[in-house]
Amino acid sequence: MQSPEDRVSPPVLLRAAFGGLLSGVANLVPGISGGTMLLAAGIYPRFVRAVAAVSTLRLQAGPIALLAVVALSTGAAILLLAGPIKELVVHQRWIMYSLFIGLTLGGLPVV
Repeated sequence: MQSPEDRVSPPVLLRAAFGGLLSGVANLVPGISGGTMLLAAGIYPRFVRAVAAVSTLRLQAGPIALLAVVALSTGAAILLLAGPIKELVVHQRWIMYSLFIGLTLGGLPVV
């Protein structure tokens, strides 16, 4: 039986997709953790519980759906944004460095 905080509703899946997108962008940049972005999006505790459930073969639709949404949105962000982010880093170096530092420091209050 799932606990109330493990239930996956459309708003939770939307937040998971947003967290996955942030995680994908973070994975493109050295020094920024995808996990930190999941934490900042508020999905990290559910993500860890979902990984634990699936890795112990407690296969339920909720955790599998959450992991699928995070994985697909992370993969989509990496595939779709790798080129544009590279170009921005090359041509707008200081703006992008400021963004990356802001993303990193922005996760501190959450931790």
